[in-house]
Amino acid sequence: MRFGVVIIVLSLLIVGCSDKNEGLSTQDIIEYAEGYESDSLNPETPYSGEIFPIETDEYRRYLVIESVQEEEIKRNLAEYANLTQGDYVGDRSFIIFKSGDLSVVRFPGEVSFYDYHDLISWFSGYELDGRSLLAFGMAVHETNSSLNYVFELDPDIEYGDTVIGSFENGNVFFIYTPGGYVEGGNLTLSEDVAYNSAKLDSIILENQLEEQFLHTYDSSEIVIKFFE
Repeated sequence: MRFGVVIIVLSLLIVGCSDKNEGLSTQDIIEYAEGYESDSLNPETPYSGEIFPIETDEYRRYLVIESVQEEEIKRNLAEYANLTQGDYVGDRSFIIFKSGDLSVVRFPGEVSFYDYHDLISWFSGYELDGRSLLAFGMAVHETNSSLNYVFELDPDIEYGDTVIGSFENGNVFFIYTPGGYVEGGNLTLSEDVAYNSAKLDSIILENQLEEQFLHTYDSSEIVIKFFE
C-alpha cells in the first residue's frame, strides 16, 4: 500500500507569493494563508458561488475509507497532525468503526473545519495495487437532516486541493481546502459544479453506514496529538 500526498498547499503558496515567502518557515506560510478567501488563493479555480457558513459544533463528522488497517489510519493521522511542527494543542480522540472492508472514522469536535476537509483529501491519496482507494467525508447535522452532506476529492482539479459534494437537500458545493481557515469555513454553494452523490449515497445505504448502525460494529479508539 502506498500513501500519496495529494495536497500541495504549501508549494502553491510559495509559487504564488515567492517574493514574500523567502526564508519563511512552514508555520509562517500556513499563517500567511489564514483569513484568505478561496478565490484569492486559487485564481485558477473553475468554480464560483456563494459561501455557506458551517457551524462545526453542529455536526458529527466521519471519514469513510476502504481497505486500510487501523494502524495505517493512526499513522497517517499522526503524520498529518505533525505537519505544522508548531505548539502542542491537545490530544484528539478518533473512533474507528469497522464494517467489512470499510472503515468509518469519527472525528472529534475539536478538529477544525479546515483540518477535517483537508484530511479527507489527504486520505484520498491511498493506493493499493495501483488503484486509488475509496475515501469520502460524511457529515451529519445534529438537528436538521437536510444539512447532512457528503463530499470527496474533485478528480478534475490537478492540484488535489478541492473537494466537491452535496447536501441531503440537493445543494451542490465545493471547498477549496487551503482557504478553509476562515471562521465558518469556505464551503461554497455553486451551480458550476457537476456533482451527483448517488454513488456515495448507495455505498452508505448498501453497507449500512448510517449513524444508527455504527454502534453495532466493532470499534476502537485512537488518540492523536495535534499541533498548530
